[in-house]
Amino acid sequence: MSNEVTEVIEHCKACGDELPPRTGRRGRPKVFCDAYCRVWFFNNNDPAPSFWVVDDEALKTAIQTLGITLPCIVYKPGHFRTKSGSYYFRNGYHSLQLYAYLDPERASRVLWHELEHARQKEAGELEDYGAQRRAKRVMSTRNMSEEALERYYTSPAEAKAKKAEDNHDWLPLVRERRPDDPR
Repeated sequence: MSNEVTEVIEHCKACGDELPPRTGRRGRPKVFCDAYCRVWFFNNNDPAPSFWVVDDEALKTAIQTLGITLPCIVYKPGHFRTKSGSYYFRNGYHSLQLYAYLDPERASRVLWHELEHARQKEAGELEDYGAQRRAKRVMSTRNMSEEALERYYTSPAEAKAKKAEDNHDWLPLVRERRPDDPR
């Protein structure tokens, strides 16, 4: 087995811009400029096809309506970690995950739910978000007690996010995939 590098990637696989230099020796080589290009690439070359696509104009309207100022990235992981989606705040942007297997209406409701978490983060309403993420991780392994599960779902942050799902009725954020949409 050889340790030779077979290909040196000098340009972003998504946009074609020149890649910034690597910092340090560890880690995988860069293939994308930044998180936006990586997410765009995997959303448009998705190995897990879905039945829906995000309506970009509706998403912009929702972000403005909620008063979210930091960038939001929506992407579809192909694995099943939680029931419908998840929210993370990373490196100055909101990462909203919606799973590919959802039907369009459910995906729209989940996106509203995760956008509410983004609004809560910017408003300082997610006091102990680390504890919430740890609880979600435990929940995904199905080792969470009924009491802890109840505490998670009845927390003020989750209650507000659940109520935000009703916004789908006046502004659906996801539409059914058409044949001419990218995969």
